Amino acid sequence: MRSERKGHVGINWMRIAASGLATLLVTIVSGTILFCIQTKEPILIYEVTESKSFEGAHENVAIYDLSIVNIGAKPVVNLRSIIRIPEATIVDVRFNVEPTLQHKYRIKVDTLEVWAEEITPHERIVLSLLATSNRRLPGSPQVFVRGGGVTGVSRSSWKQRGILDCLLRFP
Repeated sequence: MRSERKGHVGINWMRIAASGLATLLVTIVSGTILFCIQTKEPILIYEVTESKSFEGAHENVAIYDLSIVNIGAKPVVNLRSIIRIPEATIVDVRFNVEPTLQHKYRIKVDTLEVWAEEITPHERIVLSLLATSNRRLPGSPQVFVRGGGVTGVSRSSWKQRGILDCLLRFP
């Protein structure tokens, strides 16, 4: 015969198991979300503004403005950028960068090559190109940006990833 004390209720093991499972699930999901938020890889974005071109009797001139920025959370090392204006001659280039950002550049007729040892998060390289041609100049140059295993994308084609995308790629 079973003896029960007055006012004593038995343990509900199903409730305990369910609450333990819910606690485990919340812990895993919140930990994964925090991991996704805190571990962003470097992201290189470049933006080209529409050129300001001037057509002359014998020569056309255009000024191109371009910016490269690391919007990620980690630095990009060994940045290399190639900016090309087909059938043009790049006459001059001006940089607007922080003095601590070490960079080099080389002009090869219609191509500008830019190197930087490291570009930290939120650091930006801004440059202006002066190009001439006896033909009509394009509205924007061809731009290729790469560094530390990351390929740069134009701001217009970049889409920010959300938490769901991060969760789907979680190892």
